Order: sequence, then structure tokens, then C-alpha cells
Amino acid sequence: MPFRKLAASLATIFLTVVAAAGQQINTGLKLPLPAGTYPVGRKRFVWKDDGRSGRPVKVDVWYPADSSVGPPGDYFPDLQALLSNSALAVAIRQRYGPALPSLEERTPRTNARDDAQIAQKGRPFTLLLFSPGLGGSPYEYSIQLEDLASHGYVVAAVEHVHDTLGVVLPGEGLVAFDSQLWGRYASPSEPETIKFYEEHAVIWAQDLVFAMQRLATLSSTEDSPFFQAIDLRRIGAFGHSHGGRSAATACMLDSRIKACLNEDGRLDETQLQRPYWPLPGRQFNGVFAMFDWFDPGLDDEDYAGMHTSRVDYARARLKPSGAALEAYRNPSAGSYHVTILRPGMSHTAFTDLPWLTATSQANRTRYAEYLNVIRSTVRDFFDVTLRGSPSHVFACDSVDRQVLVQCFKPAQKN
Repeated sequence: MPFRKLAASLATIFLTVVAAAGQQINTGLKLPLPAGTYPVGRKRFVWKDDGRSGRPVKVDVWYPADSSVGPPGDYFPDLQALLSNSALAVAIRQRYGPALPSLEERTPRTNARDDAQIAQKGRPFTLLLFSPGLGGSPYEYSIQLEDLASHGYVVAAVEHVHDTLGVVLPGEGLVAFDSQLWGRYASPSEPETIKFYEEHAVIWAQDLVFAMQRLATLSSTEDSPFFQAIDLRRIGAFGHSHGGRSAATACMLDSRIKACLNEDGRLDETQLQRPYWPLPGRQFNGVFAMFDWFDPGLDDEDYAGMHTSRVDYARARLKPSGAALEAYRNPSAGSYHVTILRPGMSHTAFTDLPWLTATSQANRTRYAEYLNVIRSTVRDFFDVTLRGSPSHVFACDSVDRQVLVQCFKPAQKN
């Protein structure tokens, strides 16, 4: 997506999904089942970072649970509080379209039980830090996050204040998305705009690092529900869009984070096409992956006329050079560029929103297929990089499930 269009969409609350008026959807929705063996629990925390003037950091945690006893949690627990804000209500109606009535009636059901007891078997669990896209909520990635928890990951997703659709803070009320702030930086390709996004990625990354530190404390505190539940030797970070670039920044801020994945955060593409923003004086100590999609709008006849194939065409077009290649070769443990080649893929398909707002079963099935590829690829990446699990999916220059993998070895340091 060109920077001009992307920046403009960020300023009007990112990832807006507008459905055709009058269309109806199934109000008995249930999220796709996670593929793992663990039941899923969900718990929320709100902390204050005294090192940053008491900045609130709200964290929603998905985790492997001991049992599936109890009712599943609401898809979006804070929805009514957000709808009470007139400006946010307009954005929410646009965002959820025909899905909003069922969300208000709390009929879409998750696979997570709120405050369920964390599993005893399999401890300690790998910790993943997650950052949503600008204006988005972690709940809009529930299909991905539930699946990771079902495979034995503790996933801590941050709701960044002023930059998330709306954050409800106990005793303080609602902090809405700051559309005026982001609206000032919607000018495409302006140096101050790019600088602002880079600086804000650091703020989000600091939120992720702070959440990691607090969870580490909970894991060492005897009366905590997460006591001895988190493996602090195996920590990863990932995110979508601006959250993906922020996750990469977190890897540079804290060497305890060993693996970072950026889901389609391509804000740098009109400049240097780097998959993340380097930080002066900071080394990328872990392994990195850029996970995106490529659909040039060509069919098999077009490829045949050019004497090539979809995969070979993508290999040629996606080969990085210059500053982009340098960025891929900078992480000390190497990098991957992982690209979905399926036609019809889009930036928003990394979220639940297209699946949730689909107005036909055919469209919902199509987006469920995209999400299956996304969640299995993300899981494979962290299985390989943090757990040492073998995976044919991440073989260099391989194509599996229409996902192309390119590998980059670390550059030789003088």
C-alpha cells in the first residue's frame, strides 16, 4: 500500500472496515477453533509505568488454561464503554458495519475463558508480546492470539493509550483514540511525518518492554496467578502494521526479546523499503521476520504470457536491495521475508475484521482460510526461533501453502 494512502487511513482510525448498508450477517458467530490442545484463558492488567510519568499500560493476556470450564468471554468486553463516546461511536459503526448489532448483543463467542486458571502442565510457557495496528484493539486479533495460547504460548497484547480505538482505565474512564494528534501527521512522505511514526514506534516498544517486565515480576511472585508460568529465556514480540514495526523496535530496545515478527508494517516503503526502522546505537540481537503479502493482480494467463510463474515473478519482484537488504542482514541471528502469494489477500486480513464483517458465507470462508495461513505461519516462526522446533515451512526459498520464504544471513561485522 503506498504511503500516501496508508498515512491517510491511519489518520482516520486505522483498519476501518465499511460494509454495504442493509446487509445482514449471522448473529450466532463463534470464532474458529484454535488448533492447539490447551484450553484458552484470558486476563487483563492495568499498570502504571513510573519511569515514564505514570503512563498507563493496559495489557490483555491470552494463555494456556487448565480447563474450559466457564462461559466464553465477550469478543469485545469494552464495546459499550466505547460506544458511550459519541465520536468513537461513529467510528465504531463504520468499523464493524453489519457486525455491530451482534457485537452489542454479545453473540459472537470467543474460545477464551476470562480469568481461567493457567495450565500447570507444560510450564514454563514461552512469552509473546503483541502490538495491534494503529487505532486497532488487541481483541480484533483474537483468532490469532487464541490459537497461539492453545499451543502453549502466553500472549500479552498491549492497548496503547491515545493510539488504540479506546482504552478503558479503572477509576479514570475512557481514553479515546487521539485523532487530532494523528491527523496532524497524515501528510504523505513528509520527513516530519516519518520521524513522528519512528518516534511513536519507540513509545509503543517501551510499552511492550514494560509489559514484559511486569509479567516477569508476576512469574516470580508466589501469590501471582502466573507464578513460575513464564519462561523468561524464550521471549518474542510481534505486531500488525505500526504495531509490527514497534515490535521490531522492542527487539532493539531489549536483548531479552529473541525473536520479532512484523505483520505487514510497511510504512517505510516509499523511502528505503526497510522492514523496520533501525535505531542508532542499537543492535538487533535476535532473529527477525517480515510477514506480508504480494498480489500484483495477475492471473495464470498473464504469468504464462511473461514466461514465468506466480512464485518466480514474486521472487524477482520481492528481492531486496540497498537499505532494505542491509536491514534484513543486520539482525545477529538472521532474518526471513515471508510473503503470502494468495490472490485477494489484503492488509486488513491479518485482523479478524474482514471475517467478522463478511456478509456471505463464501467471503467468511475465504477470510478464514487467510487467517489459517497467517496463524500457522506465525506459530511456525516462533516454534522454530524460540522453541527450536523443526519446520519445513521456514526452509529458505521454499513455498508452502502459497507462502514464499526468503532467508538472509547476518552481515559480517568488521
